[in-house]
Amino acid sequence: MAVATFPPLLQVTEHAIPTDDLTVMCKISSLLISFWEDLGPLLEQVQKKTAEPQLLEDLQVLAFSGPEMLGWLSGTVKVVSASLFKACQDELASAWSATDKLQTLLGQLPDPASEEEKYRSQGAKLTKQIADAVAEVGKNEKMRLKMVPALKQLAGSGLPGKPAENGFNDLFQKFQGGEDGFNAKVLTSCASGSVHVAMVAGLCLLRNPSLGSANDEGRMISKQLEGVATALQSKIHALKLSADPQKELLEKAEAVVEEIASSQQAPEAAKAAKDSGGPADAAKAKKKKEEKAKDKDKDKKAKKEEKEKSSKKKKGEAKEEGEAKAAEPPAKRMRGKGK
Repeated sequence: MAVATFPPLLQVTEHAIPTDDLTVMCKISSLLISFWEDLGPLLEQVQKKTAEPQLLEDLQVLAFSGPEMLGWLSGTVKVVSASLFKACQDELASAWSATDKLQTLLGQLPDPASEEEKYRSQGAKLTKQIADAVAEVGKNEKMRLKMVPALKQLAGSGLPGKPAENGFNDLFQKFQGGEDGFNAKVLTSCASGSVHVAMVAGLCLLRNPSLGSANDEGRMISKQLEGVATALQSKIHALKLSADPQKELLEKAEAVVEEIASSQQAPEAAKAAKDSGGPADAAKAKKKKEEKAKDKDKDKKAKKEEKEKSSKKKKGEAKEEGEAKAAEPPAKRMRGKGK
């Protein structure tokens, strides 16, 4: 029976439907579909005159099959489906327009692989606008991901009120490539824009002359690079999942991540080489260290040999003393013992 579904549905529709609250509209849509999935087969039994007497009695008591009830249901479905359709249309148009703006900004960036210096310079000027455009596109993405499926389910539910007139397919007719074309353009542009924002930041930090220095600025740059690398890796993953991963952009972004990792691995070694005067002095220092280690090994070996000689000498003296005593006459040995 639909008794379990009807009370919450009644609670959200007993007053004027809040068509401006899209979260509530999606909830009502879900309740309507659930309600109809329970009630529809029962009404079909009534129409075919196959319903059990008890079912007829229950439906009459609850007035689920009466004209007033069906009129209310039909009117509610019309309002909800029309409102969802209009909200989806507005949101899709807004996202498409914001994506056009984002793509225009991305088109102003030089190739990061062949013109890195120009890319960094131009990117530093545009990253704020690109980040804002990405945020604008994704502003209502979560709600869009709720509304579009809700409208699709409502249109195909078979509910009275002709929800199919606000057809799901009609939503994407104005966009090139339909739903797939819309998602490819919007999602790929957002993912690409996010990669560029993080990559520009990473390249600017990597080319900073203070990178690797032991002062406060050097340590701050190193710390910032850690955060940029984490963010860039996340953006790269999102771009790989998009419809058009853009191979060249991915390759450059991954190269930047690797360069950041390399810069973080041996800052102390780089500093030591710099402080020592360069590679030649560093090689000399290494050779001196090796020679010192060899001398230390020689000392250890000499001490060991000296110890072994001393031990052998003591053993020899003890042996000679024993042999001398053994050669003495028995009477003398006895007197030596006091007997």
